[in-house]
Amino acid sequence: MFKKITESKYVDVLDGTMSMMKMLAPKLQNKMYKVLDDLSGILCLTETKNNLLMWSRYTDSHRDFIIEFNTDNNFFDQRKSETDEIRHIVKVLYQKERPKLILSDIHGYDLYTKKDKVWEYENELQTGIFLKAFYITRNV
Repeated sequence: MFKKITESKYVDVLDGTMSMMKMLAPKLQNKMYKVLDDLSGILCLTETKNNLLMWSRYTDSHRDFIIEFNTDNNFFDQRKSETDEIRHIVKVLYQKERPKLILSDIHGYDLYTKKDKVWEYENELQTGIFLKAFYITRNV
């Protein structure tokens, strides 16, 4: 009932499959990035209001303004459970070793909340935001 597949046929099928995957992977990756970009974001804040480096880098050369937030507000802690790693504000960890990009080693927003020591002056806080929820709430 089944045909015996020769090694050369197997290699041909495998090569064809790999070629198709290489062709489709960038398209799927781009689609995934677009969906993530449309639905989520990272809110970045600093604990330092008078740091000149921050003002020059992020405020259009000192022409913008400060908005102060109370990070004790419930907005900054929307965890669904004690193990929820993404719905709350987190201090960025500055370290000498660059973060690993091994998917199995990344937990929650580890990739975004770990930075090289060179950025330590930012005293940054971050939280993930689901933009779709804000859109729905705002337009109800």
